[in-house]
Amino acid sequence: MNEFSAIINYIEEHLEDNIDMKKIEQLARVSEYNFQKIFSVLSGLTLGDYIRKRRLSKSLYDLRET
Repeated sequence: MNEFSAIINYIEEHLEDNIDMKKIEQLARVSEYNFQKIFSVLSGLTLGDYIRKRRLSKSLYDLRET
């Protein structure tokens, strides 16, 4: 799913920012509701949980590297 990769890339590039759900909807080409369901099936996490885990992982990495 090419859209899924584009969304993951968008999230990774904006981890330190507010994630724009309208932008994610545009990338996914589906409604937010349908995207949330698809994301959960593909990743095993809700979008919110995925973003929290990525932000925590990045923070831990940054702390270790300083």
